[in-house]
Amino acid sequence: MCENLVSAACGVAIEVSATPQAAKANTKRETMYWLILILAGLCECAFTTCLKLSDGLTRIGWAIAFLLLSMVSFGLLTIAAQRISLGTAYAVWTGIGAFGTAVIGIVWFDDPRTFWRVFFLCGMIVCMIGLKLASPEAAE
Repeated sequence: MCENLVSAACGVAIEVSATPQAAKANTKRETMYWLILILAGLCECAFTTCLKLSDGLTRIGWAIAFLLLSMVSFGLLTIAAQRISLGTAYAVWTGIGAFGTAVIGIVWFDDPRTFWRVFFLCGMIVCMIGLKLASPEAAE
């Protein structure tokens, strides 16, 4: 009824929370989608690591792990993008994957650890937090 829908001036209906409990449920639901997106990004870190360990997909165990984790990662991204705008979800997903993979490379594969590399990796984290704070979902 009227308590759940309000007509905007342009004639488009927008949903508003009728009760504080409904608003809290919306916030929990939004948080769930962000956690799913973070999990998708972590799976991306895992599948890129498996790709490295698969030695060009020649080590079958790591190659299978790469394929399975990539499917899980893309599936979770698909779920998260149902509630989070696609551009934001994709940017955060790739950012988590890029940051995590770079850190894994530094820690376990002896990739270079220069000041500027670490500085810009930290900048990626700041940008992902900014996307979360500026996402249209945060305004709802």
